[in-house]
Amino acid sequence: MLSINQLSKHFIEFFKNHGQINTVIYADDFDFSAYPDILYRVVHIQSVDSTVRGKELVSRFKFMIADIENPNNGNSENEIWSDTERIADDFLTFFGDDDFEDFLTDTDTTIQRFSESGTDRTAGVVFTANVRQVRELNPCAIPVKDSFNIVQPPAVYYGAISAYPDVTVLTALEHSTGLRVELATGLNNTFLIALLQGKTLESVIDTTASDLNLTELYELQGSLTNNDLVYNLYIMAQAVNYSINHKHQITIR
Repeated sequence: MLSINQLSKHFIEFFKNHGQINTVIYADDFDFSAYPDILYRVVHIQSVDSTVRGKELVSRFKFMIADIENPNNGNSENEIWSDTERIADDFLTFFGDDDFEDFLTDTDTTIQRFSESGTDRTAGVVFTANVRQVRELNPCAIPVKDSFNIVQPPAVYYGAISAYPDVTVLTALEHSTGLRVELATGLNNTFLIALLQGKTLESVIDTTASDLNLTELYELQGSLTNNDLVYNLYIMAQAVNYSINHKHQITIR
């Protein structure tokens, strides 16, 4: 993915090599009076903003193409508009081609005409172009310091319990950020699955008992809050203890 500076260099080089352009200026704002020695025709390029649209980054550039009017030609303004619109179309034709692997320039835009008096009496056109790029979406490519780390909260706590749990009991249980875990029952009879709010208990399968489906036996019985995170408590209680260790395969989403 190209940076704004890299994209702008493509545009600057195009206009510098266009046979009808003599001056190219890349700046945030443009004032004709600040450039008294402009050699017309001139192109001003400005990076306006960028928008993230899903997997795309859309960067908007503004272009002004201007020429100096001839006071002795009553049709000078119309001639300048005609010529500068053609140059704008040259730009859109060149960069709207799919030959550029790194980016695509949208060719749908409005070309606006202008005429103004300053140090010189000028006329021309202004238009914007959206440049679309596919975002890298690679967290490993982000340049972060070695000490930087984001700790994900557990998506699930699970294990055997002897009574209705409090936060101390909850946080002492096994936990995971994954979506599939295995609860070892031991020789106990009451078991807890605590899911981070927003997660759903999809299934609980006893792989020790011929893949017996236990999902409906884990009943929602309240919630606990740990470090401002709410966990919904699913508890299964049976009358007698298991005589052997069973494995409850838990799947959440």
